[in-house]
Amino acid sequence: MNEIRLKAWDNSRQCFQSHPKMVEYIVNIDGIVCAHNFDRSGKIQEMDVVQSIGAYDIDGNEIWSCDIVESDYYSAADFICIAAIQYDTMDNQFGFKFDSGEQDAFRYGNLTIIGNIYENPELLDNNS
Repeated sequence: MNEIRLKAWDNSRQCFQSHPKMVEYIVNIDGIVCAHNFDRSGKIQEMDVVQSIGAYDIDGNEIWSCDIVESDYYSAADFICIAAIQYDTMDNQFGFKFDSGEQDAFRYGNLTIIGNIYENPELLDNNS
């Protein structure tokens, strides 16, 4: 069985947190993993949880569910696919999520991480 790896986006510090002293994960009544910590003023803040997809890009970087990747899978159509990685609850698998809101099944191809949805959302503009 593969290890489930999680990290959370800390909006107040603008970075990912995974250290147990910086983020607490809980499973809510619906079975959804949630995370929270304290912001700089001492208030509890909810955090977005992301999960490793268990794969690595061509440079050996671990791919997370919030990453924005380029893929040459569609190269036969003469363009490079740029999309965010997101878990598709309908198909129970990771897939591409385009800026237009369309989703497609995840096809590995040669993936390169070029950013993530928190720090580089502009990478998804007009790439649907």
